[in-house]
Order: sequence, then structure tokens, then C-alpha cells
Amino acid sequence: MRRRLVFVLVILGCSFDASGQGSGSGSGMGSSSEGGDATTGEGGGSTTVVLEGSSGGSSGGSSGGSSGGSEGTSSSSGTTTPPEPETGTTTESLPMSRSCEEILEKDPSARTGVYTILSTNDGSEIDVHCEMELDGGGWTLVARSAPDAGGSFGWGVSRGALGDEAEAYSLDAMSVGLPFGEILVAQCEGFAEPVERAYVVDVPEGFLGAHGGNAYDSGDARTVSGDCNPGDGPTILRWWGYTDGEGSYFFRDIQGPVDVTGLFPDELRTYFDGDCDQGGEMNHEQGALFVR
Repeated sequence: MRRRLVFVLVILGCSFDASGQGSGSGSGMGSSSEGGDATTGEGGGSTTVVLEGSSGGSSGGSSGGSSGGSEGTSSSSGTTTPPEPETGTTTESLPMSRSCEEILEKDPSARTGVYTILSTNDGSEIDVHCEMELDGGGWTLVARSAPDAGGSFGWGVSRGALGDEAEAYSLDAMSVGLPFGEILVAQCEGFAEPVERAYVVDVPEGFLGAHGGNAYDSGDARTVSGDCNPGDGPTILRWWGYTDGEGSYFFRDIQGPVDVTGLFPDELRTYFDGDCDQGGEMNHEQGALFVR
């Protein structure tokens, strides 16, 4: 009787990764093209693994190691593993914010400091100081006084540099086009750190443009820092406006005249010394204005 020899190639634990290798378990006959390794799928040329037999071993990646194939892997159970995602992909950054409030909305962990915002009026980028702690944060600094400072000052005036404690600072909120509905007035030290007393008033949308030559009745102010809390706020903070002026940031307990009370380049002037109900106990102190 003539005997025939049968060579059986057994492949155990064969694995191919996302670079062109597949995985499968089972046994069967195998063949490969020149220049490659049927077991690993690595080599100089294209490699194909064919597994035959009752155990139904599966096929691996279609490309050899030199081509770095991207096909997925399969097991004898028929379950397919999706290919690995490509690396090096980029995501678009978030749109630039228009105010410190928008910055805080996007990043609740943002801290007090200097940030860059986008002007609503002309799309230019502007560095601003953001107060991210007082009364929930999100306040954009628009003005800060400095001892013995003089010169122009107001909603439409740009002067000073962020962090320069020796010079008064004014953002020119009109040109920036800051969206806001609240004004925060506070005593400050250093460049613009609120201390002692701080109050907030509400103003309408379009406040700067609508009240260039007149005053707006903001109603009651609310205390957000300090022990002066008369309930309806210091009366000196009731009227705000004359936003076209270039001598001060006007506020007062009556509609006018201007250039008597408000935030000036050198100090806060609230007229009533040591009086909480009327002057908020801030007369002749260093001050800052923020909006939100």
C-alpha cells in the first residue's frame, strides 16, 4: 500500500494588530506569497494567510508590515473588532469670548487675571482684566483710579495699561462694544483687587449709547461686599449716565450736574463722608468699575 504524507501547519494564538495584522485561532493549511511571513504578516511583500480545516481559522490583515494595513481583526466566533482610530487629528478651538462673563461660562474654573476677548464692534482682540470671584465672577474691568492721576476718563476713553498701578486705567468700553446689564463699583487696592465695599446696579441693554447726554435711574443698588447694607443700596448709586463725558464715570443720587460725583481718575467721589445710606462709605477711596 502506498502511503501519502500530509503536512499540517498548526497556528496557535496568531495575532495581527492594526498595522496589517489580524488574529485567529484554529488549524489548517497555510500559504504565503514571497517575501512575507505567513505567521506574522510581516515582510517585504504583500502577505495572505489562508487557513483551511474543520476549525475554520480566520484571516488577518490584507497588507504586510511594510504597508501598515488598517483592516480590523476577527475571531473564530465571527465578532469583528473595529479598526483603531487615526491619531494626530485636531479639534477646532472654542470661539473667542466677548466678555469675562462668557469666558467663565465656558470655563467655570477660570481664575481672576488677564484674558483676551473679541471686540463686538470690530472683531479686534483686546486684553482685559477679569474678576472671577466676587458675586459669582464674570466681571470685566472697565476703569480703575490711581492716586494723583488726572486727565481724561470715561466710558469712551482708552488710557493706562493692565497691571500698571501708577496710572489710572480706562478700557474704552464703547469701542469694545461690551455686552452688559450690570455695573459693579468697588473700593480696590493694588491694580484692581476689590476690597472692603462693593455694590451692583442694573442697567438696560444699550445703556452706553442711550445715555450719552443724560442719566438713567437704575433703582436700588445691592451690596455684594462689606458691612454697609442699607437694604436699598447707597443712594449715591441711583443715577448713572452721561456716558459721552470724558472727565469721569458719572453716578449720583440725582440726575446732575456731572463732574461732582462718580469714579474719577484719582479716586471715588461719593460726596458723603463716612455715611453708609447715602455715600456707601467710599468717598475719597481708590475705586474700580466692572461690568457683566
